[in-house]
Amino acid sequence: MSVRNNHPQSKISYTALGLAIGLILGGIVGLIIDNMIIFAGGGLVLGLAIGAALDSRHKEDAT
Repeated sequence: MSVRNNHPQSKISYTALGLAIGLILGGIVGLIIDNMIIFAGGGLVLGLAIGAALDSRHKEDAT
């Protein structure tokens, strides 16, 4: 049996996940309302904020 090393750079961060989800959801709302650029940008910023908060909280819990 071998022990796998966990490499932090191979894991996806909450920040990146928040950005992706915010961009997708913002783009969908923008398509519905017919102003995709504004809503995709807003979704990106909101996703970044939420992801960064979750990421910092996750790092605090790990230490």
